[in-house]
Amino acid sequence: MTPHIHSISTAALARIRRPRPVYKSLPPPEKYSAFQVICWICHKAGVKTAEVLSENKRRDLVMVRFVIAHYLREECKLTLTQIASAMNRKNHATIVHYLNQYNNLAETKHKEFVSLLETVNGVICD
Repeated sequence: MTPHIHSISTAALARIRRPRPVYKSLPPPEKYSAFQVICWICHKAGVKTAEVLSENKRRDLVMVRFVIAHYLREECKLTLTQIASAMNRKNHATIVHYLNQYNNLAETKHKEFVSLLETVNGVICD
């Protein structure tokens, strides 16, 4: 016989329905792991973390990768190899490419890229 919903304790319901974290501002780089920073930027950009970390080559996902690589390098002071590992990329050369593309898009003020930076709340400052 299955229990009725009324017989489940409040504590049990709280464990079942865990609230999603609410991100209001970018976490300080020294307090959080690279993965947590990646999750935050993905959340602000409105894309799924799993998609960004996958091999998917959709333009919106690739631009988010550029922003993530730039933030992890400039703010978190991670090495290229550490960033590649955190982002599920093959090696550091991919991250060098991401950083170069970030700079190119920022210099040319690419419309979609500027919009993404504004969406991410302007946390990536040059």
